Amino acid sequence: MELPQGTQDLYQHLGAHGHEDHGASSEHAEPKIEEYTPLAQEVAEKAPLLEHDSESRITTIRVSQIPFGKIVKKILPYAIVFVVAIGLFLLLFTNFSLKSLFGNSTAAPKTKVVTQYTNLEGYNKWINSYFYEVTDSSILAPDYDISGNGLTNYQKYILGLNPKRRDTLGLGITDTQALIAGINPLTGSAMTDEQKKLVATYIDLESVSNKLSLAVAQTSGMVAGASSNANETRNNSAIQQTENASLSIPSLGITVPIIWTSDVKNFDKDLQSGVVHYPGTAMPGEIGTSYISGHSSNYSWAKGDYNKIFASLGDLKQYDSFSITANDQLGKKIIFHYVVTGSSVYKADDQAQFANQGKSIVALSTCWPVGTSSKRLVVFGELSQVER
Repeated sequence: MELPQGTQDLYQHLGAHGHEDHGASSEHAEPKIEEYTPLAQEVAEKAPLLEHDSESRITTIRVSQIPFGKIVKKILPYAIVFVVAIGLFLLLFTNFSLKSLFGNSTAAPKTKVVTQYTNLEGYNKWINSYFYEVTDSSILAPDYDISGNGLTNYQKYILGLNPKRRDTLGLGITDTQALIAGINPLTGSAMTDEQKKLVATYIDLESVSNKLSLAVAQTSGMVAGASSNANETRNNSAIQQTENASLSIPSLGITVPIIWTSDVKNFDKDLQSGVVHYPGTAMPGEIGTSYISGHSSNYSWAKGDYNKIFASLGDLKQYDSFSITANDQLGKKIIFHYVVTGSSVYKADDQAQFANQGKSIVALSTCWPVGTSSKRLVVFGELSQVER
């Protein structure tokens, strides 16, 4: 039997480890540490980069794992409801329309018109500076229009205009026309933003434009009802004006009350209740042009159920029909049937829209384009039948 030659061999043969063996193992392990130290240093040097790469991968993996399809499916119904709600709000409670969106209208945004009078003491001093001796004090009232240009005395006071003159500066157009065109009646130049704000605050240009049209109708010798024959017919009118009539336009789905306006000052109030007949123009059924006007748009907060009643008036075509139902002097129903003969767009003060054509004509009028007040769309209908 071959015996171990040394202590180390003996320990190994017996399967035991002595102190020297432990030291030897430690000494033997140290080279291993030294052997792997460079690798550890290399790993440590690259650790930030590896950590960054690791984070990037993790981030990428997390983003790619987001279920976008499911999120879109959950959000889409709410988004559709939101868009529809905004659209309904714009159409029902503002002056917004698709025509005005894609049209060339440059109308300034409307603000709430102030109807209460302030600083009346200042107003009285101002108006009295123009009139030293007045026998009728009613013409000095804030809501009176002395010059007949469609602006009240108070509105002229606010703007610093001459209450006696239709055209303060001599521009060749009325102060009302200047304002509608965005021109300062005092300078002839474009209104500043502050002036536009002042006009929007104190003046409803659509209402003013209506008043200007009426003033033209009443002063022109060419307007409907100006002839003596028409006047005689009016005095013996078959329609009872103490009761409202109604206008029906089947192709547009419109049925609306007709208010027989007696005074221009009542325009705003009467338009809350329907469409208005211009006083001084012919009555339906008479020879001449019976002029009836309604809103195509109005302020979102304005009172009344008929603020957009004539917004679709431009859709009427030649040979379409409409009718006016009223009561005669005996209280019996009478229906006037009309056939559309044509339409045209006029400036608010263009006398041609009121011209007496020697026939029984009804002119349906509204501010045009929708959301503006500078022009009038007028649809003409000729009397075709009277039904009693």
